[in-house]
Amino acid sequence: MSKISILHISDLHKKEAYDFDNLYDSIVEDSVVYVAQGIMKPNVIVVSGDLIRGGAPEEIDAQYSESKEFIEKLTAYFLNGDKRRIVIVPGNHDVDWNISKAVMKSIPRPQPQLTEGWSPEEKEEAEKKYAKEKSEYDRIMTLFRNGELPYNRWDWDAQDLKCIEDKVTYMKRFGKFASFYEDFYGKEFPLNPKEQYRLFDLPDEGFCFVGFNSCNYNDHLNHSGKIAPQCVTSASKEMAVLKDRVFIGVWHHNINGIPIVDNYLDYRVLDSLLKMDMRIGLHGHQHYSSVIKRYKNVDKEDNYMYLISTGSLYGTSDVLNYGTPRQYNILELERREDILDIKLHLREDENKEEYDLPSWVEGTVFGVNKQHWHTTMSIHTTMSEDEEISSIISEAMRTGHYHGAISKLIALGDDKPIIRKLIIDFYGNTKDYRGLIYYIGNPRNLDEITKIISAAVELNDNEINEYVRSLEPVRASSDASVKQMLNHLR
Repeated sequence: MSKISILHISDLHKKEAYDFDNLYDSIVEDSVVYVAQGIMKPNVIVVSGDLIRGGAPEEIDAQYSESKEFIEKLTAYFLNGDKRRIVIVPGNHDVDWNISKAVMKSIPRPQPQLTEGWSPEEKEEAEKKYAKEKSEYDRIMTLFRNGELPYNRWDWDAQDLKCIEDKVTYMKRFGKFASFYEDFYGKEFPLNPKEQYRLFDLPDEGFCFVGFNSCNYNDHLNHSGKIAPQCVTSASKEMAVLKDRVFIGVWHHNINGIPIVDNYLDYRVLDSLLKMDMRIGLHGHQHYSSVIKRYKNVDKEDNYMYLISTGSLYGTSDVLNYGTPRQYNILELERREDILDIKLHLREDENKEEYDLPSWVEGTVFGVNKQHWHTTMSIHTTMSEDEEISSIISEAMRTGHYHGAISKLIALGDDKPIIRKLIIDFYGNTKDYRGLIYYIGNPRNLDEITKIISAAVELNDNEINEYVRSLEPVRASSDASVKQMLNHLR
């Protein structure tokens, strides 16, 4: 049994006039209150994006400097300075619009030329040129509308199509976040979007957090959220070698939005995350705390994910939804064999008006309408190889489905002598003598030689008999029992 408590914060959005020291003091004081109520003091921190508000380059530098100092103080207080236990991912406010604006170039819409006073030949040439340019423009617009040009944007204000010409520079819109990340962790945040993920593994407790950048292709003209598919594939490979973990995804964007906005996550990625056995996703962006139970297949009871959002930690009236206070979450997770116990506690600012010093109280989580939401979910546990072999044997003996057991044993690795012997024995139990002969191939010991000859005797097939006689271990055997058994082959 193991337990962790997560301080989940997001969307700092601090105004320049506000003070992170006030925010820090309020969070520390609030921890004393909820710990006295029986809530475990956080030993993990998740920051799900939007560390800054944005602005001119020098403003961004100052904002990251302040955020870094604030987050380091939280790390010192809750985690004793252990940065392996804090998960930080970028949000859309961490995208540097100064970069994306600089690399956007307009694709001019073709205009017919005024041909008054031109000769017929000149008019014909001008019309041909216009028709060619319009055809090319229409082709590009069709591809863009079909989503086949990820580096093109429609500028509603200018009413024209734009193209990102310098893709290398475009990737640098995460440059200032990357500098913050390296200063904080001492690790690189890659600018290549295919590499913008990281595993934060807690092997002692059996939890692993997987942080993703959900701002792939996000910029001043494209506000939608997207996780690069290559990140999901690469993370899946790293997750596959970790045994007996509960995987928790962390990103910035929410998956739902009202019709007039597009600033939410491409939900299709959740199907892939569910296949990776990721059962919890933590995010921010929508500026209020909520819980959504997301199914891949409603007929499969264990095929779902809890999407848990936290509110804006220090957002002000210009970024918060109307009537929504500042919020943060405490999430307690406890593993009990194959059960995960989940308790969510919402803390929110009781000040009705915008104020630099939050006063935290219990809040009500949207979607469940509770101050303290509690549930359990089944989780997959990893058996040791001996336990798995024992389980396969027991199931085969109980059901008689030996071919299924053979497939499972082969998947475990039949290069191990004990597994190979079990497979051969199960072939014998099924009386699948032909399958047994082809599986053994070249016998490795006397026991396999006698089993392959016995199978050939049962089949009584001339071709099989010749095949078995031709095997080098059979021909070379000097064992008297082998020679006697060969006499029974036609």
